[in-house]
Amino acid sequence: MGRRRASAVSLRSLGEFGLLARLAAALPRRGRGLLVGIGDDAAALRLPAGRPLLATTDLLVEGEDFRWETADPAAIGWKALAVSVSDIAAMGGRPRYALVGLAVPAQTPVARLDALYRGLRRAAAAFRVLLVGGDLSATSGPLLLAVAVLGGGGRRLLTRAGARVGETVWVTGRLGGSAAALAALSRGYRAAREAGGTGRGRPVPPAVAGPLRRALARHFRPRPRVQPAAALTRRGLASAAIDVSDGLAADLAHLCEASGVGARVERAAVPVDAAAAALGSWLRSDPLSWALTGGEDFEILFTTSAPPATVRKALAGTGAGRVTAIGRILPRSAGLTLRHPDGAQTPLRGGFEHFRRARGFRLDRRRPVR
Repeated sequence: MGRRRASAVSLRSLGEFGLLARLAAALPRRGRGLLVGIGDDAAALRLPAGRPLLATTDLLVEGEDFRWETADPAAIGWKALAVSVSDIAAMGGRPRYALVGLAVPAQTPVARLDALYRGLRRAAAAFRVLLVGGDLSATSGPLLLAVAVLGGGGRRLLTRAGARVGETVWVTGRLGGSAAALAALSRGYRAAREAGGTGRGRPVPPAVAGPLRRALARHFRPRPRVQPAAALTRRGLASAAIDVSDGLAADLAHLCEASGVGARVERAAVPVDAAAAALGSWLRSDPLSWALTGGEDFEILFTTSAPPATVRKALAGTGAGRVTAIGRILPRSAGLTLRHPDGAQTPLRGGFEHFRRARGFRLDRRRPVR
């Protein structure tokens, strides 16, 4: 019997094993280092001798991390894989394999699941990752998508714990685009289909349609910085690194905590995404706040003692985009601060944290750092 159209198929008629067969049909049975792929009790994999195994997982929950009203299912599949790939990249590793866990309500349209896996497959091809297995379960609650990624580390592991006093803090790319897109989505504005949205929502003024489309692409289809981080590790330039997922302020705080140091960020040096700047004027929001605390930029934040010219040369041609020196590592007693162009310093706080309301950055001059 041929494959029936998704619109004519229900989860009840497919059942668990029918759905598994449908979703797994396009997944690889062979590939680099893959000894046994999907279809057995476990995948069997081979990593290069002497290289550490890196493992990470991330969870996307319907209603918390995405909404079907604003996000195309294929974009959700792409993002689910990309966020875990970014974790492997932040340690200088190469992502190689992924496992997908899916808990799905019985009333979910089969076409939606087909699109979700189409996005997963496209991301896997883009990041050179093999989808090698996973698990499937029914749930009475919202859809839950969990992706685990395995990768090979370099000969030297890049962690959050190596920053030293006197080093420079750098970040790849530009920040705030994803948060700007989320701000527009939360106000009901239309998300373009070609950028990962559904095409539904309030109309967008022509002047900001282009910036919003670019910001939405950053939000729905992030591009983890695998090559830049690998280059930093290969050349031994970075002493510590982390991917910018919770926001620059929060992730720099994580790095400083692990390294036992403090840091100062120069406000004027923070690379704000051009789309975020344009959307900030339209939405009457501070694009610097999005850049500092918005999160989900999936850029690489790293520290190094290397000269600027050496850093830029090492990352040229790796897809890092603009690479910016934004601050300096200080003794732990200095805390984490933002220095303004007039020399005043204020605490740098904020960012995303589960179970707590997200806090944005504010220019609070009433609480200067002494």
